[in-house]
Amino acid sequence: TFELVHICCDKTTDATSTVPTVPLTASQVDTLTTALALKGTAFFGAHHYDGAFFVIEMEDPSGTFSLSSTSDYVAVCRGFVKSVNPISGASQLNPLAWHACQRCAQVEIGRDLAATADGPLTGVSALQHDEAADAGACDSMGLTTVRTFPRHAGVYLTNARILRGSGSDFEFWQHRRVMNAACSSAYDYLFRLLSESVQVDATTGHIAESAAKAIEANVESAVAERVGKWVSAISASVDRTTNILSTHELSVSISIVPLGYIKVITVEIGFKNPSVTTA
Repeated sequence: TFELVHICCDKTTDATSTVPTVPLTASQVDTLTTALALKGTAFFGAHHYDGAFFVIEMEDPSGTFSLSSTSDYVAVCRGFVKSVNPISGASQLNPLAWHACQRCAQVEIGRDLAATADGPLTGVSALQHDEAADAGACDSMGLTTVRTFPRHAGVYLTNARILRGSGSDFEFWQHRRVMNAACSSAYDYLFRLLSESVQVDATTGHIAESAAKAIEANVESAVAERVGKWVSAISASVDRTTNILSTHELSVSISIVPLGYIKVITVEIGFKNPSVTTA
């Protein structure tokens, strides 16, 4: 069981290079994203939910570029940051994905990797691409980037983005992590119901109301045990219309309301004289 796969790039063969790896071009990212999207779908089909998340390193290109591929299973980190290479000990430009994955491993599944309260990225002293100076252009494309903030030292993740398609609910890394964990929990509980007996309604042959409610409560409890603090609500619903005596099938739907994440704060501040009243 593993939670995410960090796709490392080829090691540079140039001994004079200031970076240890050769990250992917936009075209290569498109090709790899398409392949990994299929892999993620295959993992889900095999109920291997925890491993269906991939992080790609992308080069920091100059000029304009575009990505045509999208996936709810893939995150793309753009650019380099200056930090100490954990292998060689040299201070150099390293792929942002190294540090994004490190932050991911340090926080719980529902924690936003860009949360400023957790401080700047550990060990990062400078950045090659400041998303704040780029007006959020790459962030709006769904790329994971870094930025600086006025009055606060250090380098922060702009947003831990997923390269999602239009209309997808998987916007940030934590959305993928929470859903993967929820699917694992639901599957493991429902697995234990296979070939179990269940009460049916004597009139309809459908599942009895008391039995349906018990399963719903247990599913919700199983999912909440793992992701409860990282979602707003969990609701399970058993289909009461299936003729379980004939089909031997149980149909369950689970709805999860995610947490909201504060990304923009608008403030109005001014002096007030309490002795002065307005008409």
